[in-house]
Amino acid sequence: MVQCNKCKLFVSLNKDEIVKCKGAQCDTVYHKKCVRSKSFLQTGICSDCKGKQEGTETETSVNEASPDILLKN
Repeated sequence: MVQCNKCKLFVSLNKDEIVKCKGAQCDTVYHKKCVRSKSFLQTGICSDCKGKQEGTETETSVNEASPDILLKN
């Protein structure tokens, strides 16, 4: 039994009513009825994992950037 990350109800892993996040180190599970994001259903990656992936892809050249820009990133 696992707990849905959205509604906090418990559901069996053997049922077809669940969707697991396919993020790198993410173990979150959702009921299919709790998932409202079409992008999550298409990619299989939850919004928390997407935020982490987008945050790590910041590329700034240290030689070309001013100190103010480096402090913002």
